[in-house]
Amino acid sequence: MAQIDLLKDCQHYEHSERAINACTELLRVLPDAAPVYNHRGIAYMQRGEWARAIADYTEAIRLSPRDAWPHYNRGRALLEQNDFASAIEDFTQAIARRGNNALAYNGRAWAYYKLSKLDEAMQDVNRALALDPAYAAAFDTRGHLYEALGKRAEAIADLRHALKLDPANPLAHITREALQRLGAER
Repeated sequence: MAQIDLLKDCQHYEHSERAINACTELLRVLPDAAPVYNHRGIAYMQRGEWARAIADYTEAIRLSPRDAWPHYNRGRALLEQNDFASAIEDFTQAIARRGNNALAYNGRAWAYYKLSKLDEAMQDVNRALALDPAYAAAFDTRGHLYEALGKRAEAIADLRHALKLDPANPLAHITREALQRLGAER
């Protein structure tokens, strides 16, 4: 298979097995291709293979230390593994490399939230929303923060807004559960 076809398949995340195989084959001919490690890490994450994903992101960072995306993606994988302190470090590195990264600010906000560092979390989620005022996941994060702070009306407003912006989000059930807890079922 030609390298261009392998690259297309490597980025074909809907079929993680195909993506992993294509990326692995591509790495045989381009062993120092940091983006390929990053792409394969995404495919591993989709399959819930966190250790493999983290290993690929780590290699991508080693090969391309100034790239923000492997740090962001490794931060996401670390969040899934409940390694919140390490996730914060990676999201911080992603922000240092690309300061306008709303995704990294929101990821770091969620990690701070999980560590009960609510002031830091609120600063980051508000920064994410300043960068992207239509970012549904950030409204969801802030809604959970408001709930933790006992600000029921603000929590309900943000959680409802998150659902309005992205009703098909695969994690929308968590948002709906929060609204139920708050006595504000749709």
